[in-house]
Amino acid sequence: MPVLSVGDYTVTVTKFGYLKTTGDVKIIEGQTTTSDFAVEQVPTAKVSGTATSSAGPEAKATVAVTGTTDDQGRYELTLPLGKHDLRVSS
Repeated sequence: MPVLSVGDYTVTVTKFGYLKTTGDVKIIEGQTTTSDFAVEQVPTAKVSGTATSSAGPEAKATVAVTGTTDDQGRYELTLPLGKHDLRVSS
């Protein structure tokens, strides 16, 4: 496990779908430091559709962000508001 030098640090916490949070942490020699950060989820929207090819619906196609289609090629994702690139492969 990495060891930090004694002193004050600014820590930034990020997670997909949440607002970035920043806080201060003090490292004291010979002690374990634990800091809790509250993160706030950003507004989301559902994206859904049907993956198809010339042969019809693409069952179990992979929709890149986080998901797969059902047996009829349909998918539904909940994503943070904003621009996202969706990639579908089968």
